[in-house]
Amino acid sequence: WYERKKYIRLRERVFMEQFEHFLAAHPWVYVLAQKGIRIAVIIAGVLLSAKLIHIACLKILSEARSVKKAHVDMHEREKRLSTVVKIIDTSLRVVLFGAAVMMVLREVGLDITPLLTGAGIAGVAVGFGAQSLVKDMISGFFLLIEDQIRIGDVIQINAGLSGTVERMELRVTAVRDGDGALHIVPNGEIKSVSNRTYEFGTAVVDVPLPYATDLQKAQKLIAEVIEGFDADARFKPMLYARVEFAGLTKFEPNYMVLSLSVKTEPYSRVKVANELRARVKQLFSSNGIEFAYFRT
Repeated sequence: WYERKKYIRLRERVFMEQFEHFLAAHPWVYVLAQKGIRIAVIIAGVLLSAKLIHIACLKILSEARSVKKAHVDMHEREKRLSTVVKIIDTSLRVVLFGAAVMMVLREVGLDITPLLTGAGIAGVAVGFGAQSLVKDMISGFFLLIEDQIRIGDVIQINAGLSGTVERMELRVTAVRDGDGALHIVPNGEIKSVSNRTYEFGTAVVDVPLPYATDLQKAQKLIAEVIEGFDADARFKPMLYARVEFAGLTKFEPNYMVLSLSVKTEPYSRVKVANELRARVKQLFSSNGIEFAYFRT
């Protein structure tokens, strides 16, 4: 047994001497093994980090989905959240893999300085050539993440174009106006947005009356309209508050204006306003009060 153990030790020593001699004669093998381990660690770290980023993004999306908001299309909100989270997830992983490639190239002995310089120059060239595209996508990203507008909202863009949002993408927003025309607006061109259906709407009804009208009688009749409308069970779910009578709000050359308003559900503003106008017209006509008319 002793002789066998001694023989095994001798073989081990001979093997180590031969291995050291081989490494001395071929140093590249040692370097390759050492760098291979480092490269393997880098790749493993990148893959693990990418997986953790993906899991974190899915967790954020899951938590956001669990938050319920009143008067919001949850399906559309989920699509918007999925788009934003996917963009963040992809962007972080692209940056991570790009950094990993640079680290691996450096480990194998390549000088990455010219590569970084070339990438910088190419980035500047692409940036100059695609400024509007980048601008549109960045603007679209913030429109999505800040929840400024949603599909179905009635908006006015840059104090000009008005219509209903039919589609929202990272680069463009599609708005259909009252004539049925669909306008495709690059997100980078959107400087300001007036959202008429964000969280709630306000139905405003102006009643133009001649100066000869009995003001007290008109105000009394409007109070009756408000009382009857507030008591109507068909419209109660559409209202966030009682109808308010603002009184005499405007003097025009040939007529005066009485106004009433009410805070409504976002997409019920027009329906509520039309119903109030119809009731005011019916009650005023039955009591002999005429409206002001305009000549062109």
